[in-house]
Amino acid sequence: MHVYLYIITLFSLLAYFIDLVKSKKQKQFIFSMYCMLLAYFLGSRYGAGHDYFNYEKTYESIAIITQNIPTFSSPLFFSLYELSNYLSLPFTVALSIFSLITIYQCLYRSMTRNELLYSFIFLFLSGYIFFINNQIKQALVSATFIFSLYYLEKRNFWKYFSLIILSSISFHPSGIFLVLCYFITEKKIDYKFYLLACISGLIVVTKFDVYTQYVDLIKSLPLYGEKYATRFDKTIQHVGSGLTILYHIIIATVVCKFYSGNYKRGVNIYLIGVLLYIIFINSEFLERFFFYFIYLSFLFFPNIIKNKKSITSWFIVFFTIILMIVNFIAEAAYNYGKHGASGITWMFEL
Repeated sequence: MHVYLYIITLFSLLAYFIDLVKSKKQKQFIFSMYCMLLAYFLGSRYGAGHDYFNYEKTYESIAIITQNIPTFSSPLFFSLYELSNYLSLPFTVALSIFSLITIYQCLYRSMTRNELLYSFIFLFLSGYIFFINNQIKQALVSATFIFSLYYLEKRNFWKYFSLIILSSISFHPSGIFLVLCYFITEKKIDYKFYLLACISGLIVVTKFDVYTQYVDLIKSLPLYGEKYATRFDKTIQHVGSGLTILYHIIIATVVCKFYSGNYKRGVNIYLIGVLLYIIFINSEFLERFFFYFIYLSFLFFPNIIKNKKSITSWFIVFFTIILMIVNFIAEAAYNYGKHGASGITWMFEL
């Protein structure tokens, strides 16, 4: 836990000074150095994330049996793997490279808007940092999606489409469905309606066996259903306390109520993603897809903080931030959450 606090403190101070830089060229250069340093810290982790050892095992096996590595599904990812391995670089260097690609894309737009400090802090508090450390390939696609939201909002379809397709082919094929996000409306969603929809979704997932019906539908598909039928039978998850669901409902409702920035379609994508995440939380297959959306709150809170206009809004936002801090501490200190947080202890093992 203390390692995360050191990282947050150090890089928050650096982000604060980067936001003060006036020269565009100097700002971009310093920001690049900032991302490289942060990527080094994240890449030097050990055991952080539930998928860590699977990635490490794959990396080590490249030098032994290359033909067993499914490079066709993520060619650029595994090409970087193979290059790092060929150069006899340690696994942590490969992680640092992927962290750099991810972090740079996630924070670039925030840097240009002088919101790097807030965006960096909420990158951690939202839990997105745990997602980055765990599901590395999906995180690379997610970062490209975040970077591409600028083109989505500008209605530049071909740039958005090209980046999403390129990242999907290069890193994780599930990202191809993000193309559909281009067609989400920019019309603001009423927060009362959204809260009601989330509560209704929570009732649906707890009172009706949505997951079983979903599995039966998948099993009925030719070839695909036969291939995954056994897997689905073994991946039914327990509902748990429900605190995670309530947490995401609260955060999303606050964003829906108070956000007033330029990510008009982006915020709707986030809100719809959270709602669908709630409904399909018992499905590992679909839940992993909605990870692309549920951590996007870090993009919106800088605007929310800047535009608080009343005592009530101050109180609600303050309460929400406290809730995010508590959730972050629970994940970092006790390894709660979907992605695993423990393992960044290398600093004290040198």
